[in-house]
Amino acid sequence: MSISISLISLFTGSIVGIVKSYLDNQALLQQRQQELLAKDKIQNRESTNRFYQWTRRIIALSLIMSIIIYPIIAVLLKIPMYMPFIESHGFFSSIFYGDTSTEFKVIHGLVLPPIVIPATMYILGFYFSSPTKRP
Repeated sequence: MSISISLISLFTGSIVGIVKSYLDNQALLQQRQQELLAKDKIQNRESTNRFYQWTRRIIALSLIMSIIIYPIIAVLLKIPMYMPFIESHGFFSSIFYGDTSTEFKVIHGLVLPPIVIPATMYILGFYFSSPTKRP
């Protein structure tokens, strides 16, 4: 009789333990799902402000206008572009004395300085990239 009571209590205790671990796992899964939904909401940049998306579009279009379209318009209207050139006055004097000068020269034609393409990528990447949530 005592063996049967011990087996019943062992069986009941193991079932309770299994149910408890199952409920704990379900609670953990639900918590992870809520965190993923919150992360998706942040990444999709959902906002109740109706002008939020338009502000981003205006910024992107003004960037494209000023970096890509303006040089083409300047070529068509023959607007001169000024580019800085760094000139050194000798190898050793520029190393030891910093003997360099910056001159701005007029350039006619399509001008895209070398910094324009990476700067555009950085600005658009930082502005439109998804924020990441780090634990």
